[in-house]
Amino acid sequence: MGNMTSIPVELCATFDADEIRRLGKRFKKLDIDGSGSLSVQEFMSIPELQQNPLVQRVIDIFDTDGNGEIDFKEFIGGISQFSVKGDKESKLRFAFKIYDMDKDGYISNGELFQVLKMMVGSNLKDSQLQQIVDKTIINADKDGDGKISFDEFCANHGAYGGTAKIVVQSQYQYVEQMESSIREWMNGATGYRQCITAAKQRLAAMMHIKNTSDTVLVDNASEGINVILRNLDPPLGSSDYILDLSIAYGPFKGFYQWLGSRYGVKTLEIPIQWPLIGPESFIQPITAALKANASSLNIRVAIFSHISAYPAVILPVKELVELFHQYNIPVIIDGAHALGNIEINIEDMSNVDYYFTNTHKWLYSSKSSAILYVRHDHQHLYVPAPAIVDSAMADDFESRFIWTGTRDRTSYCAILSALDYRQTLGGEERIMTYNQQLAQYGGRYLSRLWGTRILSPESMQSGMTNVQVPTKNFTVCQIVVNELYSSYNTMVSGASNITPDLGDIPCYLRLSAQIYQEKQDWHVLGELIVKILKQWNAYSPGLNLF
Repeated sequence: MGNMTSIPVELCATFDADEIRRLGKRFKKLDIDGSGSLSVQEFMSIPELQQNPLVQRVIDIFDTDGNGEIDFKEFIGGISQFSVKGDKESKLRFAFKIYDMDKDGYISNGELFQVLKMMVGSNLKDSQLQQIVDKTIINADKDGDGKISFDEFCANHGAYGGTAKIVVQSQYQYVEQMESSIREWMNGATGYRQCITAAKQRLAAMMHIKNTSDTVLVDNASEGINVILRNLDPPLGSSDYILDLSIAYGPFKGFYQWLGSRYGVKTLEIPIQWPLIGPESFIQPITAALKANASSLNIRVAIFSHISAYPAVILPVKELVELFHQYNIPVIIDGAHALGNIEINIEDMSNVDYYFTNTHKWLYSSKSSAILYVRHDHQHLYVPAPAIVDSAMADDFESRFIWTGTRDRTSYCAILSALDYRQTLGGEERIMTYNQQLAQYGGRYLSRLWGTRILSPESMQSGMTNVQVPTKNFTVCQIVVNELYSSYNTMVSGASNITPDLGDIPCYLRLSAQIYQEKQDWHVLGELIVKILKQWNAYSPGLNLF
């Protein structure tokens, strides 16, 4: 197989000695016949590649000498393209090679069609796919030669796009399909209903939901919370309380206020203190609040996030569901930031009552689309919210949501394209691991650079991190956010200073990692923020060091 000295210098820079030894062990395990190289069949035994529609293209790129097998040097070289340590240009060149099938340095119309066909399978007709290819070539081909060079390919790498281009383009085709045959789309076997069924099946499997019939597709998390709270049995009234946390999503708090003004419903909000030490410190104030109030207040439902919005932390959802169920309080989990960001396992959430999550935030799907899970024993009254009933009400929960009047449901179909696209990137585990590790690295780097705090332990971090900004001036912190966007084309989540819950932390930023980023991007961000703060004479490094 070769030893450390046989590995090219540039790869030794990507992996350290321990990492290469671990990869060597992995290689030996895959090399079943002990030949010192991997056959296609042996390479295909890698779990992450088994469901990847572009697996043959990946194999072709790993196999640099074209002999049909992958030796250890080729294995290391290919794996290095997926490493957090790898540089951005190498990753882009790897992606470019996926499309450049004849290795001539260009992506032709035919090559783009072949690769996209692998990605979308039978979800689009060849004629529809060819339209996407033609439009893509026209948009990307800056010099008019009818093909895409590497430079043109890089120029179209959407650095801050939430929806993948292939997903947007596939949705356009669904719109054309809908408008060209509206009757078949609305009522036929090949219309939107087929999309919804297929999307729900794949999402339910991804979220470990046993029965797909316990799920429906809705437009977003806000619709999900409306569906649930407007249909509780018996209806919410003036003697009832909704329990939530101080870190709840802001617009939801507005909805609770509306329920209060309309029906007299009250809210019991439990404050969360920062920085967090760990899950136990998060649960303690909630336990205390339940002991003090559960026997005297009629708490109809508890609502909390899987990943809170501000600050962004993974909540110990299983333990919280168990805690609330001890007091016979049903639980709604807001998973808006969860799908595509962290693993969701409904079967391991202590029999949770309700769960909803967006597909347009972290799953790269188009807006708006989300999935709502309602435990079977709660389903008997549910209707879509806002309630749209223009025909006889169906008996079962699932069917009640399939038709809510004439509306554009192509975003639901685009979920399928987003899931296919994510497979071409290496699959769910690879994407989520990359983002989480990069967010953790970025949080550590910035907090050390600035001498400030990370607001939560890494065990509670997803693909987002919360870092204290090195300034005592909250107004300037807001200016930093605006300046980054307007002058440097860099978007970070708005500055926050939740007082008094954040104690002596005047300002922090919620920062998200994504697959198009690398470590150097976080270095640049850190220096830019220091530069802007200094311009306003508001740079105060070394605040609140532990």
